Amino acid sequence: MTYLRSGQVAVIKAAQRLGFTLREVGELIDTGRHGHPTPDLRAHAQAKIADLTTIRSALSAVVSARAATA
Repeated sequence: MTYLRSGQVAVIKAAQRLGFTLREVGELIDTGRHGHPTPDLRAHAQAKIADLTTIRSALSAVVSARAATA
C-alpha cells in the first residue's frame, strides 16, 4: 500500500480541478520522480497549459472591464 503525503494530496486535487484524470495525475507524479514524461502526457499537459492561459487571459479581461466601469 502506498501512503501519500499531504503535499501530494494537494497536487492530486489541484490536477483534478484542472481536468486531469487520476491516471494522468499518477503519470505526472511518476514523471516528477523519474523525469521522463511520455509524449502523450507531455502533449496533454502542454494543451492544458494553453487552455488555462486562454482562460486566465479571458478572466483578466473581464476583471479589467469591470474595474473600468466601477
